Amino acid sequence: MIKITTENNFFKPDTFDEFKDYIYKELLSRPSISLDKGGEVNTEVSLVQDNIGRVVMHLNIHKIPEDVYSRTFWYANKIDKNMIPNTFMFARYSKKYGIPKLFPHIDNSNTDFTIDCQIESTIQWPIVIENNRYILNNNDAIVFESSKYAHWREPILFKDEDYVDMAFFHFIHKDKPNNFKKKASIKGDYIFNYYKKEKELT
Repeated sequence: MIKITTENNFFKPDTFDEFKDYIYKELLSRPSISLDKGGEVNTEVSLVQDNIGRVVMHLNIHKIPEDVYSRTFWYANKIDKNMIPNTFMFARYSKKYGIPKLFPHIDNSNTDFTIDCQIESTIQWPIVIENNRYILNNNDAIVFESSKYAHWREPILFKDEDYVDMAFFHFIHKDKPNNFKKKASIKGDYIFNYYKKEKELT
């Protein structure tokens, strides 16, 4: 079992700045398309998910700054030397893409643990993991078993100019088979009822 851990200043300042520059150049240069549920991972486009108010990019691990890959891979191997990268992603939550929300969910089972790193944000938007609330600042990360623990974001009203930028580094044990997606924990079900109140979020 991996203990839920928060890490302040996860990347060195120079590495973090280089990573931000890389991400924002990618965000500006990639064409945006609507999410195709049947599509495959594509590291050449950004995917708009208007049902949860975000745009996501799958990051090519061979093109991200080397120090970013080295830091995350080193951290993963400190947890378990058999961990290998699964999917690296970036997400921006903003009213530009819909009403930002993150429902209670458990990541699919081809992820053993995740490093969530906040890149930049205009607001505080707590992440909740099994009913425990965490607030991240820029360059802070939280490490947890995202395929085991239900997690979500507290409902919050975004202003037009607000955004939250996150990077997700998913790792998996090299010998683990890819199983079916798990359902979210019932502990977070009350959030669904809140999100049904559209007038509270518009």
